[in-house]
Amino acid sequence: MLVCLIFWLLSYGSAAGAKDTSILYRLGTAIEPVTRFFGLPWQLFIAFIASSVGKEGAVGVISALYAGTSYGEGFMAAMGGAARAANLNELLLSNVTKPEALAFIFAITFNLPCVVALAATYQEIHSVKWTAKIALYYTVGALLLSCIAYHIGLLIW
Repeated sequence: MLVCLIFWLLSYGSAAGAKDTSILYRLGTAIEPVTRFFGLPWQLFIAFIASSVGKEGAVGVISALYAGTSYGEGFMAAMGGAARAANLNELLLSNVTKPEALAFIFAITFNLPCVVALAATYQEIHSVKWTAKIALYYTVGALLLSCIAYHIGLLIW
């Protein structure tokens, strides 16, 4: 529920239905030159970040970002589980290339399992420093593997 609220607040634009005025859109387009190197357009990178909280959140975020509805409505529906759009397949095929999809698969697969697993790690080792190192290791490793997969995918497709 907290993730839903955060993404909804970040996706809320000043004008009704204007996606380009939201904080999430501005942040995403600002970091996109960097995330493109890893093979992730800003929408997939935001889903990658959401997958750190829980892997299941990535599908809802992707559905909401690529759907034609306003972000606020899309996120509320997606995070509530109601946005299992029948046309999600078509949305992804028309907006995401094969190398980007491959990069996203690698990024999601090798990313942090979830924040709860990270919290359990902290409870076991009692060290913020090592917990942060583990989180950084997973995140950097996932992005490096997605970069390699993306650039190999560019050679294949």
